[in-house]
Amino acid sequence: MQRHEKLGGLAGWVHDRQCDYCSATIKRDVARFHCELCDFDACAGPSTCCSGRERVRLQEIAKEDVDLIKRLQACETLGLMGPAAVDAEATLQQVAELDKDTCVREAACKALAQVAVMVPGEAVPELEKLANEDKEQSVRMVACKSLAELAPAAAVPVLEKVAKEDASNLVRMSACEALGTIGRNPCDGVAPAEVMPVLEQLAKEDADSFVRICACEALGSLGPDAAGAAETLQLRAEEDSDSGVRDAAKSALDKVATAPH
Repeated sequence: MQRHEKLGGLAGWVHDRQCDYCSATIKRDVARFHCELCDFDACAGPSTCCSGRERVRLQEIAKEDVDLIKRLQACETLGLMGPAAVDAEATLQQVAELDKDTCVREAACKALAQVAVMVPGEAVPELEKLANEDKEQSVRMVACKSLAELAPAAAVPVLEKVAKEDASNLVRMSACEALGTIGRNPCDGVAPAEVMPVLEQLAKEDADSFVRICACEALGSLGPDAAGAAETLQLRAEEDSDSGVRDAAKSALDKVATAPH
């Protein structure tokens, strides 16, 4: 297999080549922009790119490689494998908690939700811990989103706590958005009424205007199911000290208004 280090200013493969995971042919125009760890993403037949040997290799890279880019790519590739890589759950938990690089921990956190989707099991407590305790706000934000995607019902009390108590307004905003997503998706098994109280509280009381905006928007995203929040939104639309919150509340009021009979 030949590699050309400079090809029009971009590194790439000179010829068609075989996928390192499943031996399918990867055309040059696809392969030239991908390194070995990206084969799963480049290969036309990803459903066959899940051999146990390669999953083991990727887990070793994710945990041990000195190159943070390779660790990050290994986590992302395991995530793309989805439930077929559920045996990587313990590795991803370890990397999400212990890796020294924030971006790698974020990638592991996201991948953890992707591989554990069929059997959330032990992944949920780990994501809860990351959402509450990780020292980096970006990791806590990813953990909130990943937890909401993986186990919506279990995520609600965790997200409520984060939305009310996290020191970072960005993390509180992420928790608001996740709660809105859960509440408006009937497949998640969580009624809008279950997420409305905390969103109303944040819309009224959070010290940060961007969090109040986010809470208003999350309520609006619930549509007529959040008609019970109309009084709160009306109050924000009339009395909030920030014009952005007032505008968001007005927009949300239009969305939660019940349709005329």
